Amino acid sequence: MKHFKLKIILTLLAIAVVSACATLLFSNHNIALGILISFIIPVLILINQSLLSKLINSMSSFVRGLEMNDTSMRFEADTNDTELNEMSKSMNRITSMYIGNKRELETRKLYYDRILKVMTHEMRNAIAPIVALSTDLHENPGNYGETERTEAMEIIRNQSEGIKRFLDSYHALTHLPPPEQKQVDAAGFLHKLQKSISCVEETIFSHQGIVEYNIGAGTNLFIDESLMSQVMVNLIKNSLEAAMDNPEPKVIVTATRSAGGSIITITDNGKGLPQEIAENPFQPFLTTKKNGSGIGLFLSRQIVRMHGGDIRMHNLPGKGLSIQIILPTQ
Repeated sequence: MKHFKLKIILTLLAIAVVSACATLLFSNHNIALGILISFIIPVLILINQSLLSKLINSMSSFVRGLEMNDTSMRFEADTNDTELNEMSKSMNRITSMYIGNKRELETRKLYYDRILKVMTHEMRNAIAPIVALSTDLHENPGNYGETERTEAMEIIRNQSEGIKRFLDSYHALTHLPPPEQKQVDAAGFLHKLQKSISCVEETIFSHQGIVEYNIGAGTNLFIDESLMSQVMVNLIKNSLEAAMDNPEPKVIVTATRSAGGSIITITDNGKGLPQEIAENPFQPFLTTKKNGSGIGLFLSRQIVRMHGGDIRMHNLPGKGLSIQIILPTQ
């Protein structure tokens, strides 16, 4: 007998039948047999209680685990019981979802704490010279001739523009639209990008042909073309800039199908990520570029995750960097 509910129903039915039989025997003055039959009732009640206790104890342990934030908790069930096994799988799926959501919340908090810390540091550094110069201009105007005033205003303007660029970057991080995903042919999607990529190539190398495309036959992508184009242009631009260090620069873009969806791989033959970036490549506002905002990789991963996918990096110091964009099917 495999079904938990059937076991409960049958034991209750057996209790009812035995009770009726005992009552009938007592009413027919068959006392001895009635007493003998009555002894079966407590046994049946104990069996029923044992079945219920097993379920209640498992569920109580599971709920206590949730309450105590025990991420190793599992709902255990009798492997011979079909219904309890189904319940076990459902409860364990709830556990996995709980753990995943908890980890996601912790990750978001960590990133936003870092963003806030970086923002505070950068804003203080950018505002300090503005405050100092404007205060001195106000309090000691006689110390500034026309040339000095022009230089001071230029510094204030540059610092103000830097603050605006910084705030624009933060706005880009926090105001991403939800993706409007649809099935897209990978070859067609990358073909549309080639013009934009070619412009980037000419800006960096003054010629084209650095980027090579390899697209698997029948590869489809379930994406928002506009948002994913932003990701691709940003990542390929980074790879092109990294490949500048190689006398024979090359960036290879590959799109293939996978068991769970599709994978886009961008590989360059540069020097790989520097150690300070490689330790946490997706930390926002961290960059080694002179005029970089430090949000490109973070923003790209946010967009890919909004698609239900993720970005993985394989850093080979001195040999290059391989970036995998993993996208699920519809």
